Amino acid sequence: MRKLLLALLLPACGHIPDYGQIYRAADEWRELTDGRCHPVIGQNVTLRESSQWDCKRAFGRGCLGWHRKNTIGIALDAIRSDKVLHHVALHEFGHWCGLKHSIDPSSVMYPGGDSAVQRPTKEDIEAFFATDERTLIEKSMRQLGVHL
Repeated sequence: MRKLLLALLLPACGHIPDYGQIYRAADEWRELTDGRCHPVIGQNVTLRESSQWDCKRAFGRGCLGWHRKNTIGIALDAIRSDKVLHHVALHEFGHWCGLKHSIDPSSVMYPGGDSAVQRPTKEDIEAFFATDERTLIEKSMRQLGVHL
């Protein structure tokens, strides 16, 4: 069944996504934030194999990834390389960690950014640590199912 789903989502070029890129992106955020942002696929975050059509329906435009609450979607039908997949995963996990879009094109949080950006910038990490402490505590509590 999974092979059939992948076959339907594969782009015309036939690129088979390396899911390790997604897990590495999650690990990078954990390392760079001293464990304060710790996305774990299958535990506190759900990874949804998505498509550009999902983005068009949800946002009225095409996109490569999206984030809603504890779900991250990646449009596998539009991903053309593992480098792009890694960049999109970093960007979406950045949202999961509480970051908003950046106006800096060298930031992984820049919308529609350059896939050459393969690591969060110093400013991305500083923005994470500048996030209100109460917001982080509330997010962690919600993830554990505790509502304040």
